[in-house]
Amino acid sequence: MKQDLRAHGVPSNGRRVPFVARPMQLPQGMQTPVGVMFHNLPRSEAVEVAIERWVSRLEHLHVQLLHCQVWIDLAHHHGHDPRYRIRLAIGVPGTEITVSHESGNADIYVAITEAFVAARRQLEEHVRPRRASLSTCAI
Repeated sequence: MKQDLRAHGVPSNGRRVPFVARPMQLPQGMQTPVGVMFHNLPRSEAVEVAIERWVSRLEHLHVQLLHCQVWIDLAHHHGHDPRYRIRLAIGVPGTEITVSHESGNADIYVAITEAFVAARRQLEEHVRPRRASLSTCAI
């Protein structure tokens, strides 16, 4: 069991890793500040890069993103594969889009993808009424 958990970011000694937070540097061309917090699992640069890519994709929806906070928590289920809880808070002018997702998949990248797909749907719904009102304006 310990060997299986190590593949998912849990140390081999079985102890919980304390909460780790670090503001991320903005990659070239990215406008949105991103914060990633890990809880019960060690920090992973590969996971942070995957999150940066998703935020970059969201920026292409032509909506101004003010910030993106991501919380990743490893939920322990005794005798079962580990599950990830992903929470997102994405600031846009006038509101904040929030997503809370618990994945049934033991792969952290699948969990992140599922959470960001849900966030993209919410952002598209947020942008849709604005675009419809702009298209009905007299030119």
